[in-house]
Amino acid sequence: DFNGISYKATEIQFHTPSEHLIGSRNYDMEVEVIHYAMNREYQKKAILSFLYIQKDRNKTCVFVEWW
Repeated sequence: DFNGISYKATEIQFHTPSEHLIGSRNYDMEVEVIHYAMNREYQKKAILSFLYIQKDRNKTCVFVEWW
């Protein structure tokens, strides 16, 4: 629950490079977990974004920030 509204995670999206910037910096990958209000009356959604940077040439990414 957030502010009395229940949300359910329904989508996961991957973006390379990231769609969002922090301090004008672009990241190698962004994972967005999209939640929609379970009560259709509210028509709201909440999105959690996780930003990753590439650790090495083998394309291993490490978590650096959530937004």
